[in-house]
Formats: sequence, structure tokens, C-alpha cells
Amino acid sequence: MVTWAPRGFPTCHDGVMKRLPVAAMACLVLASCTQVPRTEIFLMDVRSVKLPASVAATDPMDVVVEVTVGGCRRFDHVEGARTASHLTLLVYGRQPAGTGVPCTADIGWEKHTYTDPGTPARTAPFEVTVNGTGRGIVDVH
Repeated sequence: MVTWAPRGFPTCHDGVMKRLPVAAMACLVLASCTQVPRTEIFLMDVRSVKLPASVAATDPMDVVVEVTVGGCRRFDHVEGARTASHLTLLVYGRQPAGTGVPCTADIGWEKHTYTDPGTPARTAPFEVTVNGTGRGIVDVH
């Protein structure tokens, strides 16, 4: 039997076509063994919260939260929800999920600022809660 292929293309008798499925299978096996690291999101430990003593009803207001970081735990983001009389902040961190993840022994603190835009207009008393704990009242003038 004569096998015909355009010039430069391998035929089934060249051995290339015989090795191609083996190479493709090896790539699939290696790709399936590569795992994307999973990340766990959690509410961080809050060491302190700094609030202004007073703020105008519609001015931006900065809230500084100091969170515990280290080991595998890192700051991720702050989410805020607000009414005219209350600001609720949730401070999230991230860490690798699973067992056997190597982590450093260093523990420290980082400060992160959340800016409340001032809308809707605040009313007095204006309370701030961080991760479910009341952290203070800001006077509205």
C-alpha cells in the first residue's frame, strides 16, 4: 500500500504520527496534576479602629482599621454598608486553604483606611460597627 501526503507533511509510516498521541497524553496528565492554589476568605481580627470625633453630614469620613496579619493571613478588602445613622464595615482577609501549606511565623498589624463618601447624609448619633462589634459614635454637625 502506498501512502500519499502533501510534501512536508508526515505520513503514518514516519513515526511522528505514532509519537504524537503519546506526547499529547503526557501533556494532559501533567496539566491535570497542576493545581491552582485555593484561597480562603475570612473576617479578620481587628486590633483597633480610629474614628473622627465629628464629621459634617455629607463630608467624606475616613475610618482606619488595624488588623492582625502574618503567617499565611493577608488583608484582602473592606466592605461597607450604610444608612443615615449607621456604618457597618466588614474587614476581609485571605489565606491559602487546605493543610500542609507552609506559612511564616511573623505576626504583625496593618492599618487600612475605608472612606465613607457621606451619602446619604448622616444623622446624629452616627454609629460605626466593624466585624459585628460597635466601635464608636461620631458626632454629626
